[in-house]
Amino acid sequence: MSALNNDLNNTPTPAATPPAATSPAATPPAATPPATPAMPPWMEGLPPELREGDAAQTLARYATPADVAKGLIETQKFARGRVALPDPADPASVVSFVERARPEKPEAYSFGLKEGETSNTAEAMRGVFFEAGVQTWQADRIAAGFNDFLAAETQKAAQAGKDELTALELELTTPAYQRRKQAAINMLQAMPGFEQEKAGAALEALERGAGARAAMELLFTLAERTGELEKVDPTDIALSGGTLTPAQARAEQDKMASDPAVFAKAQEKGTPEYNRWKQLNQIQAQARG
Repeated sequence: MSALNNDLNNTPTPAATPPAATSPAATPPAATPPATPAMPPWMEGLPPELREGDAAQTLARYATPADVAKGLIETQKFARGRVALPDPADPASVVSFVERARPEKPEAYSFGLKEGETSNTAEAMRGVFFEAGVQTWQADRIAAGFNDFLAAETQKAAQAGKDELTALELELTTPAYQRRKQAAINMLQAMPGFEQEKAGAALEALERGAGARAAMELLFTLAERTGELEKVDPTDIALSGGTLTPAQARAEQDKMASDPAVFAKAQEKGTPEYNRWKQLNQIQAQARG
């Protein structure tokens, strides 16, 4: 047993395997320079500076002197057709660009207007566009874009005004809103120097504008404080708005009948009282079916 142990203890340790040799990184191939076109025979008579470098590469593209001449002509045509962009710091370059880009006269800008049509904006902008060197087709596109933007902004403002007044009408209820509106019209009509037929149109225009609610509330307050609101009969508003109930119509007729003078006029054709009595009858008749 001890001999076996001795044999195990005397077993030689295996030698360590050396690490594999690392292969050097492959060197990428050098970039191949662009091939220089073969020099055509006609270039042999040129000076050395034209047979070397970039000049030689350019000229070698042409097979004959005639091809060089054609290329020169095409290049000149292209150069003449180009308009160099102006340098804002160089007034001369700006003037040169403007004179070549703009039409002969400001009247050439039509802005999409038909013959005979006029526009204050167009009249004001023709000189500006002419001075800036804007081409006619560019002017038309700018004008169309501006008009679309202006129309959209106007529509947004009008819609905002409508939304404001709709909210106000919901808060007050429609009859109360219409009563105050009529009071405001009456107030404007009573003002010295104010054309009566324009009072209603003024409020209609106000309802289509921005900030309509604030302006309308101001008019409503003025109408109330000047006593105009109390002069507007709520029944008239309900009658004109189609919201008067049959019971209210009957009550209004009773009120008219209680005043002999009013009742007498209600029996006379063509009077406002007659027309009112007739409307009240119609409301009650519709309810009876």
